[in-house]
Amino acid sequence: MSTTTTEVKTTSHTYHAKAEALSGHLKLPVEQKILAQAPTLLNTTRDSHTFQRADKFNLEGLITVQSAYTHVSGNRSLKEDKNHGWVTLATSVLEGLNVINVITADRVVSQISTDHPRVNGHVPHVTFLGTQFENLRISGYPVNVEFNYAICGPRPEDNTPYTQSSAFLERVQQHCEKIAGARELPQDLRNQYQNHLQLVDKFKSNGNGAGARNRTANNSAETRDRTDERWGDTEDDSPRVKCTLVKHISSIPIATSVGNVLFIPGFGTVHLASIEVSQNNYFTLTMLQIEMGCLGTGTVSGATVAANGHTRP
Repeated sequence: MSTTTTEVKTTSHTYHAKAEALSGHLKLPVEQKILAQAPTLLNTTRDSHTFQRADKFNLEGLITVQSAYTHVSGNRSLKEDKNHGWVTLATSVLEGLNVINVITADRVVSQISTDHPRVNGHVPHVTFLGTQFENLRISGYPVNVEFNYAICGPRPEDNTPYTQSSAFLERVQQHCEKIAGARELPQDLRNQYQNHLQLVDKFKSNGNGAGARNRTANNSAETRDRTDERWGDTEDDSPRVKCTLVKHISSIPIATSVGNVLFIPGFGTVHLASIEVSQNNYFTLTMLQIEMGCLGTGTVSGATVAANGHTRP
């Protein structure tokens, strides 16, 4: 028996996006918080564009950036096509990055774009095109990264969240299993991914069967209204699926790579191009997540962007 999806033309859209170039907290050899550099925020129903730039960041010579900039924008698509409606773009760029002379890069670009259709437009198309590393190195050794820009796959049908897409969740599960089972990585890191596998299993269970899909459809408008009230900073506190754009990392003599994770003895752990996807289709991409525990102690996040929006009715 075939089913017919009722087409509903959306009448308004609120753009949500944010970007920051650098943030974190260094604890040793000096303690200092890294306030968000070049932060930008978009939360409006109007077509808009915001740009911020920061130059010459220097934390006691330990973490330096020559320049950085971010921009966020939201615009109505010019294509007269029901599959194209409201486009949101978030970009963050780091230039001349140096973290304790271990992690260096000429340029790091993080970018997300979402496109909400004019008809049945609560779930967007998403792309990460433009995201890249230029001359990323670890202690002088080049790190060549191959990306899978289509990790999230095509837009799910029938306004189903990405976190209920069986194909997407299968790719997420394979990524988490690879890291959780890698004995060459620290146990605490493997435990984090083992715990996330349990969350993925819950998502897969909730996404199976018409009952779960119907509950999502019935609650979607209420969920969007609640989200609307708290998105002054464009955050979404629903549970998130974690994955990555990284498809492959070249061999590095002084580091172990598994999935998107680099373990560097004597320094710490680096996650490359990490993605989080919420149940409300909110996408966050962080190009560098650095957790130091030897030469220095602390955390650094580089080139972070987040984007989505919502339509009515």
